[in-house]
Amino acid sequence: MPTLDIFRIAVQLALVSIPFASTPAIPDQPPPPGRLVALGGRKLHLYCTGQGRPTVILETGAGAFSID
Repeated sequence: MPTLDIFRIAVQLALVSIPFASTPAIPDQPPPPGRLVALGGRKLHLYCTGQGRPTVILETGAGAFSID
């Protein structure tokens, strides 16, 4: 029954393509402030503001973005 095989293949292709068809496009976003700095073989995002003393360092954790 070649017609049944073609139908099965068509249904499988349709089911596999559903996640790709329903994925929303990511809008273009402006780049984050600051710059990337190479340190010890890794790239770190550095965002500096202000001047003078005292020096304050804020470090986010658990993979959070630095300006959240």
